[in-house]
Amino acid sequence: MVPAEPTAIDFVDPATVIGLSTRTLTEGDAPGSRYVHIDYPEFAGATALNRELHAQAERQLRDFRARNREVEPVSPRPELNVDWQLAAASPEAVAVRLRTGEFEGQRWANSTRTFWFDPRTGEATGSTGLLDGHAALARLTALVRDQLKERGNQVERDEVTDEGGAFDSMAFNRHGDLVVEFDDCQVGPCSLGRVAVAVPAGQVAPLLSKLGRQAQESARENRVQGAVSPDFALANSPDAVSNRAGSVDCAKVKCVALTFDDGPGPYTGRLLDLLKEGRARATFFTVGQQRDGTAGAAAADERGGPSRREPHLGPIGTCRNRAAAKSPRPSPRPGTRCRRSSGRRRSWCGRRTGR
Repeated sequence: MVPAEPTAIDFVDPATVIGLSTRTLTEGDAPGSRYVHIDYPEFAGATALNRELHAQAERQLRDFRARNREVEPVSPRPELNVDWQLAAASPEAVAVRLRTGEFEGQRWANSTRTFWFDPRTGEATGSTGLLDGHAALARLTALVRDQLKERGNQVERDEVTDEGGAFDSMAFNRHGDLVVEFDDCQVGPCSLGRVAVAVPAGQVAPLLSKLGRQAQESARENRVQGAVSPDFALANSPDAVSNRAGSVDCAKVKCVALTFDDGPGPYTGRLLDLLKEGRARATFFTVGQQRDGTAGAAAADERGGPSRREPHLGPIGTCRNRAAAKSPRPSPRPGTRCRRSSGRRRSWCGRRTGR
């Protein structure tokens, strides 16, 4: 048996989390203009975490606009794509890992940022909130630098400091080791790709805050006993139902799974509105070319083609990507749409996977 990569993270299937919805920011329908698609989750009742995620989405959109304000129509056009994964979801700790892919004419740059939430206290924090103060961060910095020696001279260990946000994406693997991730080009040549280290559980345990200890223990328990997801009660919608989530048995009751292929198209926005009015869920299998209008984004990260996973049956329609959807509702600001889709994450997230 081949041992698991220690820096792999077991991501949680969002379909198992009650009260989770998705918010989307898009802009750039005109050919040659900058293109933006940002997805991030929202949890019913988790006000502090929702605020942090929304602020991060707005910040990335604002910074991308500023860097590309004077760009004339070009091909390939500048693009910003942000999606998310659940690095943890238990009654003790929730972690949202935002993945960013950005293209500004030369190459794709990928980065990650992980936010943590304590369901018991209702408090949200960045990844350094897993640690018990600055002294713990300084000690972790030394441990990470030591591990990076194994990567050779290509890694610039001096770039790993306890200042400047170098530790903004951390989560635990199934053994309780702390996985520390760095962005492309952050600690070495861009050709290195993802650079990450796993600090052994025993070494990192004395450095953890209360939230960090809860998160570490939860990761270990999930490996042994199976995941127990938190329940974020929905205020205005009934619980979503699916075979996978165990909330309905379609062998005993009549179930209908709505699926739509080869979108989005000119009527996708209206369709989403109708699904919302009918409190129904549908799974959308989109075409990369229609989704973002460029070959570059279709090849970036894992945002490419259709995914044939089990559709979810639930309260409100969701769409794999709404960049081409036309909605009669006013935009929050010129050229930008923000649409909310209640329920679970899109079908391609699937079951727990590594990395």
